[in-house]
Amino acid sequence: MQGKCLLRRYRAGTLAIMLCSCAAIDSERNAVGAYEMSSGRNRITLRVCGDHTFAEEITIPGKSTYRHKGRWEWRHGYVDFDELWVPKEFTPQSMIDADAGTAPGLPRITEPRENSLGAEIRFGRKILEVFPDSGPNFDMTRSYSDNPRAFKCDGT
Repeated sequence: MQGKCLLRRYRAGTLAIMLCSCAAIDSERNAVGAYEMSSGRNRITLRVCGDHTFAEEITIPGKSTYRHKGRWEWRHGYVDFDELWVPKEFTPQSMIDADAGTAPGLPRITEPRENSLGAEIRFGRKILEVFPDSGPNFDMTRSYSDNPRAFKCDGT
């Protein structure tokens, strides 16, 4: 009888963990690292460095590789980039359609621009959320939270 109660508690605990498996990244230090986003054969590599710089490399087969460096700031669960580009090859169709209706002179989703991305932990993986609930996000591939100042965007 006692075994069944423990099993019920275990299952209830597992369910609670599954329901609560998303949380904001709690500090700037825990957001520092290497990230990747992919869509088919297209890939963006993003290095968020401890000195508040970032390096972005966009690879789309058949087109030239785009490289960009910029600055970022931590804002209570968000990483604000001064100019980050997520091209249309990574953008959900609904966002591309909305972008088409943007008035001239206003920034478009599919152009390099200021971006504020939610920093989250989902099911144990750190992500920077680009398109909430509808598209690819940046998944952390390497964390530097143990020594964020050592992670530099100059390739070291």
